[in-house]
Amino acid sequence: MTYIKKIAYCLGVIFLCFNLAEAKTLKNQTAKASCAILNTTAQEAKQIALRRARALLIEQANGVSIVSSTLVKDGKLAMDFIKSYSNGYILNEKIEWLPITQYQKDLSTPPIPEYNVKITADVKIVEKVSDLVLSTSLNKKIFRDKEKMFINLKSSKNAKVMIFYLGIDDMLYKITPMSKNDILYLDAQKQSVYPKLEEDSLIAQILPNKQNITEALWIIATDKNSNIDFYTLFSKDKYSLNEFHKLYSKIAQKCVEEVLPYQIIQ
Repeated sequence: MTYIKKIAYCLGVIFLCFNLAEAKTLKNQTAKASCAILNTTAQEAKQIALRRARALLIEQANGVSIVSSTLVKDGKLAMDFIKSYSNGYILNEKIEWLPITQYQKDLSTPPIPEYNVKITADVKIVEKVSDLVLSTSLNKKIFRDKEKMFINLKSSKNAKVMIFYLGIDDMLYKITPMSKNDILYLDAQKQSVYPKLEEDSLIAQILPNKQNITEALWIIATDKNSNIDFYTLFSKDKYSLNEFHKLYSKIAQKCVEEVLPYQIIQ
């Protein structure tokens, strides 16, 4: 997905220290997951397996037991994996690709290749203290290539917002703020749309040699009067999931977030 092109003036990171008395970190957690190549490319199947393993890791840390052997037949389940990313923060991730196996529904169907992955990581669970309520939605959940995207936002209190998107490469790309003067503010109980101008719309874009891809917008909000400085803390334009979680877990207690997965199809 492409996003609004703005000039970023990157400053040094200020590490904000909050009392995370309610945070807990579970060390050396492991999860295994798989994905068969069904109506998708090998690269997409590997990505789904990886996202599924992360979802398992986070849900296990929250005391939820979910089954990892279900075949991914459509994008909805793939989107559900991404949604779970906001329920815990993965740190020090180590990825191990296991030997490829075969999936076969029954003897009447041919076997298909199945990717298998194991993740070992620390998982931080943060108890929220913010009473801010954030409501978000996209104008659609499934987009055609080059379609315009708009985000609907509503906050229970005056708030400031930061937006990333999680790309097909599992990197998080900063959309806003891209400068000190680019902070997005929401007025309490007032419906807003981002971007406001039609010509600044976000564009859904599928990459060459891809069929259907699943990405997500990651929207973070905190009280407008909070001393959290989104732009300075996230001074780079893009982050790995581990980098993002390491920084965001420092302020997550005083923030709320919404993860909005979507599909782009040809």
